Amino acid sequence: MGFDVDNDLIAGARRYLEGCQKADGSFRYQIDPSVTWSTFELTSASVASLQALGIYGSDEVRRGVDFLERQVSKAPSQPLDAAARYRYYGNFYAAQVFYVTGGETWRRWHARAYPQLIEEGRREGGVWRSRFGDEYATAMAVLTLEVPLAYLPIFQR
Repeated sequence: MGFDVDNDLIAGARRYLEGCQKADGSFRYQIDPSVTWSTFELTSASVASLQALGIYGSDEVRRGVDFLERQVSKAPSQPLDAAARYRYYGNFYAAQVFYVTGGETWRRWHARAYPQLIEEGRREGGVWRSRFGDEYATAMAVLTLEVPLAYLPIFQR
């Protein structure tokens, strides 16, 4: 089951995402040159989107992953804190990016981030908390935890 997407649309999506990347490897919200801010969260979602388009080894993906790893390394014992504004959104996509990247990149992040995420839920009695609602936070935490189970079709390449 599925549907066809025109190759020109996929190429346009790729060009758009690549146009949002900054020199440091991060991604901003839009191509508009007046928009200069970028975040861990936007970069995670952008790299995950490139990977979902089937782009795994490009320079843009590599630089995006490098940026994410640099941000995570700033708080090695609390890697989830790299997503400062939108914790669950950013880490859900970071988990996808690091899992698809694989190897030591995945092992390093997973070994530190998953225990932190599990402990946060355990501390609250099986609920994760967020200003956007506990239901949202718990759902996103559970989705993040299931990434290595590879249930999502994007992991079955």
